[in-house]
Amino acid sequence: MSNKFIKLAASCGFFFNKYLINLLFIFFTCNLFSQENIKFQATFNSEALKLNKNYNLNKYHFNIKKLKFYVSNISYYNRKKHQIFRDEKVYLVDFNNPKSLKIKSLINKKVHLHSFDLGLDSIINVSGSMGGALDPIEGMYWAWQSGYINFKVEWESNMCTNDNNQFIFHLGGYKKPYYNKRTVLVKKRHINKLTFNLNKFLKKISCGRQTIMSPSLRGENISNLIVKSFEFKK
Repeated sequence: MSNKFIKLAASCGFFFNKYLINLLFIFFTCNLFSQENIKFQATFNSEALKLNKNYNLNKYHFNIKKLKFYVSNISYYNRKKHQIFRDEKVYLVDFNNPKSLKIKSLINKKVHLHSFDLGLDSIINVSGSMGGALDPIEGMYWAWQSGYINFKVEWESNMCTNDNNQFIFHLGGYKKPYYNKRTVLVKKRHINKLTFNLNKFLKKISCGRQTIMSPSLRGENISNLIVKSFEFKK
């Protein structure tokens, strides 16, 4: 048997083994995790929010016009809080787009904790505008100096008497002192619903500054309030 034939056979065996290893990895991963949907919802008085609908809160009325935010770095941890998987995809949750309200989640008996980022990290922000969920056409990109908007909510209310009774909160920032991304820890094995509770949120909003459209201390404080307004259910 010639040396050339032996080398050719060895080369074919190497590529076959590499291909087989990749197949086994895919098979193992698919069996290690199963999938289900995480549904994002917003509620007021325990009912699902509808955009452009009038609601009453005490003696005030309000009408949510826009509600959208980024979710990234969805991570899964075992009992010892070691990360076993991280979803690197960026999701734009937009309550004007029902298809965006469901995100694929992984289920495994070893998973005991979850976390996700409400917003985007500095690496994405310094990379400039991109496509997909990060396309500027989505209305979530300020400029290269300020980066992306992490959380956007706009509504009308007679809570305060400015010219048009509008509240506009565009919250973001990736540089000190206004690092706006928030990591949310979910101490549950399975999550079916992530709910933004508008009752909790609106009751803490004052008649102060009603427009935030750049990184700021007030934006930081409202972002902290938003995180506390999320609820998690199986």
